[in-house]
Amino acid sequence: MDISTPLERDPPTLVRIPERPQAFWLRLAHLVTSRPEHASHRARVRFLEDFELVLQVEGSAWVWVEDANGSVDVHAGQLVFLPPGFRHGWGHEAGTHLAVHFDLHANPSLKALEMIRSLERVVERRALGRQPSFRLAKHGPVVPLVTNLREPLEWRRRLEPLAELWSRRVHETLQAQWLVSETLGWALRALAADAAAEARTPDLPPAADPRVLAVLRALDDPQGPQRPSVEDLAARAGLGLTAFRDRFRSATGRSPRRYLEERRIERAARLLLETDRSVYAVARAEGYEDPYHFSRAFKRVTGLSPRAYRKKARR
Repeated sequence: MDISTPLERDPPTLVRIPERPQAFWLRLAHLVTSRPEHASHRARVRFLEDFELVLQVEGSAWVWVEDANGSVDVHAGQLVFLPPGFRHGWGHEAGTHLAVHFDLHANPSLKALEMIRSLERVVERRALGRQPSFRLAKHGPVVPLVTNLREPLEWRRRLEPLAELWSRRVHETLQAQWLVSETLGWALRALAADAAAEARTPDLPPAADPRVLAVLRALDDPQGPQRPSVEDLAARAGLGLTAFRDRFRSATGRSPRRYLEERRIERAARLLLETDRSVYAVARAEGYEDPYHFSRAFKRVTGLSPRAYRKKARR
């Protein structure tokens, strides 16, 4: 089969990613070569407790898809993406692959090889005409199980240093973690772009409405509107209220009202940290006449009362 022609993708399976700051963690990275006489042509079904990227450097392999009861071939220049919990098997054929196991949120307690959970089922290659795909988080990019890379040599150049870090067992040092974060951040971004190009779909969210962007710039301008209403902003954008709300949410991921409240609370929090003004004075400075209303809004945004927020910051 011509690998330049991608397999059709099944509807994406959601990969749930906790909404907290990411901290990449390298668990294992190695270059594996299978000689023709060592090819097993069989695979044990397994699943992982972390993520794995597998770059097929030379030769070929196949990856079993347990839910579809079949396999997808992997050729040189292709990359396999395996999320946690996905039941699969790796079919070793003659060739070389570079495998990288990692977390998006660091979990150093899970050691190398402990992240692999092998099952009893053993399977043999059975080619599928389609392949699974995965959506990374609710509104994230969609990537298939196997992607044709546009620059496979660049991928190898980027990933091989991770295998070197692992082989030297220095992957947990500070300098190594900087390299890991840079490399894995690049890899996921490049994978999303390559997968989108292969599927001929954009890999970025739709561009924001320029009228909404103009409103956001005006809010950042010290000479701009200080405490505008949503209606004021819609009029400034030249949009009806419903259309403005929809396009504002598309651009920022928030309703205009929530966005404005968060900005007010951010300014109030800065005053609490940088001045000795009373909570009442800070509330008045941000236009809250009722201090109880201010406290409720502050806690809704920050998770703490104004006094607790100040106290925590000044310990």
